[in-house]
Amino acid sequence: MYLRILRWQTVGYGIQHIRKVMGVDKDQNGRPSYIIVVGSGYSGSGAVFDYLSGRPDVATTLSGVEFRLGFDPGGLEDLSYALGEGFHPNRASIAIKNFQDLCRRYGRSKSALPPGLGYVDLIPEYDSVIEGYLRAIVDIEFHAMPYVELTKLSPLMAFFVTRARRYFKRKRKKPPLGNVKLPVSKEEFDRITGTFIDSLLRHDESASRSLPLLVNQAGSYWHPLRSTNWFGKRHIITVTRDPRDIYSDLKSMGYAYPGADVGQFIDWYENVSKRVATQEWESDEVVQIQFEEITRNPDEECKKLLSRIGLSVDIGSSYNLTDSSKNVGQYKKELDATEIGMIENRLERFLQDI
Repeated sequence: MYLRILRWQTVGYGIQHIRKVMGVDKDQNGRPSYIIVVGSGYSGSGAVFDYLSGRPDVATTLSGVEFRLGFDPGGLEDLSYALGEGFHPNRASIAIKNFQDLCRRYGRSKSALPPGLGYVDLIPEYDSVIEGYLRAIVDIEFHAMPYVELTKLSPLMAFFVTRARRYFKRKRKKPPLGNVKLPVSKEEFDRITGTFIDSLLRHDESASRSLPLLVNQAGSYWHPLRSTNWFGKRHIITVTRDPRDIYSDLKSMGYAYPGADVGQFIDWYENVSKRVATQEWESDEVVQIQFEEITRNPDEECKKLLSRIGLSVDIGSSYNLTDSSKNVGQYKKELDATEIGMIENRLERFLQDI
């Protein structure tokens, strides 16, 4: 008990400090509401995000930069699984370290080599908030080195560690090597993580706290509810696009996606499409948008969208969605007849009337 109290008292920017600075209460009443836009990759979600960001009744977070600490490998989803359903002491400890490393990498500038996402420049006291969060979710910390960690060492380091272990064994002492961190309960983790997200994204004091916070790509297109669980009250907008235009873009862009071979693209598209959590998509909190529809018929489609997420239809945006309609049907110029035929044959159920 003493250690728990000491942990909270000694974290300068721990969760108590975050609540004080950000005005986030212990219960849900002080939490902001969120609008989260997600896509599957070149799905046109950027146009929907820009439209909402251009409205004065929405507060855009991180200057539009994607918030990827949740669903990327090593992120909050992996951390949650390791601390809860998939708990094992070694897995939980390594997951905490992996999350710390992900935060470090995404904190650095986009222009760095290797690049990050520039969170250090976008979020005041980013490093301190991360440090406070990591301290708050750790219940016990001690020197130890699980075997799996030993296998990751370089040959030279493994040699020194092995020798050190033998030395301390002869002394009948525990070697001060490695570091294991065991987490707080899953319930406490979820509560702390909600406050942590609020503290990262609600940092612009010039924005009214009554405005919903707009976040770019903060969840998974495939399971939008589960991946945004810590955001509390939120609407998630999933944006879908005709696969012919997606492949047209991927032939020269999208380095994380297949674009060199149309057959490979079709295999990939079929594979990932099967993994959509249909039950989550049917939730009232999830709004499904078709890129072609909202860019070619923005007045009608935006009314539907705004009514779902609780925004006024009488307020306009500085972004004109019809400007993005030029990206509809681009495949007709970029793809040859063979490529178009293969996509239309195998992905017919995903095609739009364009």
